[in-house]
Amino acid sequence: RIPTVNHVRGNLNGGGMLAWTFTLPDHFIPVSNWVAEGMRDKFSVPPEKISVIYDGIALDRLDTEADGTRFRERFGVDGKAFAVGLVGLLIPWKGQEIFLDAARALRNEIPGLKMLIVGGTPDDCIPYEQRLRRRVAEQGLEDTVIFTGHVTGMEAVYNGLDVVVSASTSPEPLGTVVIEAMAMGRPLIGPDHGGAAEMMTHMETGLLFAHGDANDLARAIKQFHDSPSLRRSLGSAARRKALKTFSVVDHARRVEQVYERILNK
Repeated sequence: RIPTVNHVRGNLNGGGMLAWTFTLPDHFIPVSNWVAEGMRDKFSVPPEKISVIYDGIALDRLDTEADGTRFRERFGVDGKAFAVGLVGLLIPWKGQEIFLDAARALRNEIPGLKMLIVGGTPDDCIPYEQRLRRRVAEQGLEDTVIFTGHVTGMEAVYNGLDVVVSASTSPEPLGTVVIEAMAMGRPLIGPDHGGAAEMMTHMETGLLFAHGDANDLARAIKQFHDSPSLRRSLGSAARRKALKTFSVVDHARRVEQVYERILNK
């Protein structure tokens, strides 16, 4: 029989059929320890059948010097504005509602604040986007909140933002935004659960906030606004950690080692 290895990237919500599928592979490669813990707790997968391997990205291909000015100019964000961006698809669990709550709390606290909702909208979430836009209008946030829609050239987007935010209300297995923002050396705020809390160390490589708590998110944004030196130091530390943690070469080597170990058995 040929051994089977399952790469586990998604959430672990599901019924009996999902539980049954976890009895089939010989080994599992989850993308984070948070996913691995869920596999052990929910489906009783033994630890010896699990090897956590973080996603790898081509770090050498990232343009860390990408010009963020054009991105800002495209959406009317001048050079003096303080630009905070929530990056991700417009789907409810990504936390756009919390982001708007924070925008409302901060609009009179931070001069020139711009809160950008960066990302496209799946067809089935168009009513959700419409609801967000109505709320912005009803609460008088038009001068603060900007919807960019889908954008390309993410390096320029990250460099055009003073702070990058991940605000998912449901824990993410790892979080592409967290990995990319860290690799770009950007000041990053993330929720204190799931992959974000595993990747980031509070006050060392980013700021964590109590997930689902708009006031705590606003506090973290204000903390970054008030301290340019904190933004620089945490961004630099995040970049250093990303270089050690998310190398695609190291990722491939570790996956190969797992397959070799299973095949040699």
